[in-house]
Formats: sequence, C-alpha cells, structure tokens
Amino acid sequence: ASWLARWQAPLFFPLMLLRSGGMHVLGVKRLLRQRDHAAAVETSLIALHAALYLTVVLLVLSPLKALAFVAVQQAVFSLYLGISFAPNHKGMPIIETATATSFARRQVVTARNIRGGWFTDIAFGGLNYQIEHHLFPDIPAHRYGEIAVEVSELCARFGIPYNTGPLGKQFGSVVKKICRLALPDRLRGAKPAPAAPAAPKPAAPPAPKPAVTTPPPAKPAAPAPAKPAPAAGKPALTSATPAAKKATPKKAAPKKKAAKKPAAKKAAKKKKPAAKKKVSRKKASGRKAAARKGAAKSARKSAKKAARKPARKAARARAKPGKARRKK
Repeated sequence: ASWLARWQAPLFFPLMLLRSGGMHVLGVKRLLRQRDHAAAVETSLIALHAALYLTVVLLVLSPLKALAFVAVQQAVFSLYLGISFAPNHKGMPIIETATATSFARRQVVTARNIRGGWFTDIAFGGLNYQIEHHLFPDIPAHRYGEIAVEVSELCARFGIPYNTGPLGKQFGSVVKKICRLALPDRLRGAKPAPAAPAAPKPAAPPAPKPAVTTPPPAKPAAPAPAKPAPAAGKPALTSATPAAKKATPKKAAPKKKAAKKPAAKKAAKKKKPAAKKKVSRKKASGRKAAARKGAAKSARKSAKKAARKPARKAARARAKPGKARRKK
C-alpha cells in the first residue's frame, strides 16, 4: 500500500483502466446486502444484460478475439469514466465534517466545473457542471447551464471561490497536484526545501533581586524630667554618669590564699582503691553452685547432729544409774 501511494502519480492513468471492474464489484456487493424485491429485479436485469452481451460477441468473434474485445471495451469505458469524474473533486480542498461551514460553501469550494459547448455537455452527461449538480441534485441536467450563471454571480457577491475553466486546464491541474504530492523531489526536478532554522533558545529569566527592607524610623527619646534645684545651704549631690562609672576602674579584691592541706590527706586522695577484678560468668556460676553444695552439707550435718542428740541423752540417762551403783 505504501509503494502504491508513493507511485500513484505515474499509475494514475493505468489504474484508471480498471474503473469499470471496480464499479461492477461494488454493485454486486450492494445487491447482496440489500436482498429485497428491487434487488432481485436489478440482479435479473444485470444477468440478462451480461448474457445478451456475451452471446452477441461470441456469435461474431472467436473466443480469443471475443475476450480481447471485452477487455479493450471495458478499459476504454473505464478511461472515459475516469476522465469524467477525476476533474470534479481531485486536487480540491477537503473540509472536515466537524468543521462549522454552510452547505452551499462546502459544495462550491470542494468542486470544480468544466466550461465548454454542447459537445462537452453531452460527453460529460451534465457532470461538467459539478457545483450545480451538488447544490441542486434533483434538477434535470440540461438546466444546469442556466443555473450556473446565477450561482457564479452569487458566489462573486459573497466572496466564495467559484472554480471553472476548460477541460485541459482543469485536468492539467489535477495531474499537477497528484505529481506534486506523490512523486519524489528528484523525479520532479524540484529542489528540496531548506531546513527550517533552529528556533533560538529562550533566554533565562533574570534572577529576582533581594527585597530591600528599610528599618522603621527610630522613635525620638522622651525628654528626661527636670530635677528640682537643691535647697539653699545644702550642698548639691552630684551622681557620676554611667560613662564616668565605667571609666573609673574598680579595685580588684585580694585573692584569698588557699590553706595548704596536709600531705597525708593528699596522699590518701591520690591512693585509689584497687579495681575489682572482673569475674567471668562461668566462675560466678561455679561459685554459686559451690555455695549451694556447702549449704546443703551444713544442713545435713546439723540434721545428723540434731538426730544424734536424743540418742546421746538417752545413753547418758542409762549410764547414770550404773555409775551410781559402782560408787556405792
């Protein structure tokens, strides 16, 4: 598709020879979609036309000559249709559907007329008045020439461009437009457009100046109240000003000599108790276990002693009467 669009200018006339075949295919598709009584009647008439056309050709010519005749006839018919339709809208401005414009301006601006005599009117079937055909599609074709005069006057009055001219001029403008848009510059002999100069970079905005704040004006000092004059016979007491007070140096107080501490106390302070040796966790746990075992042993010994005391007392009590008898 991209290759075809790039070379559509030189292929414009060769592809125009296939115009009739494309119209036949579009007509059959429309009849298949319609599927009503009118479509059935039209389909039967088209089939009858094709049968009669091929029958007459095959009766007069051999099959190969008949095939060549049909191909040439359809190609000429396609070229005729292309020449009739191409100058009407190709190369004209395209107005988008959403654009706000009037119906009359849209139809006049996007079409062109072909000016000529009675032969041009017959050859084009009234389509040479394409502007009037779009403005008034229900008017008979032989009245388009009369209306074209009034339409051109109205367009001139309201400033609407009305494009009309002879067949050569109008068809030449179509071919020039297609060549200018489709052919590369080297084939058209046109010089490539110079590159647009680079837009200058916008200058950086100046740095804002720091705001200068003026301090408020100092309030005038309130005047000091006047001191009453000293009574007669009493000497005036004058107090020294702060500046004078600052000027008079103060006598430094004599430093007290620190009493000398006895040498024994200093030596006692210097001597620090020896740091306790850090005992590891394993040794501490071992010592705790040994203490527990010792406590258990001492408890056992005390229990044994407590159990032996009554037995000893009983033995002593038994031994006392024997001793008394011996003494006697």
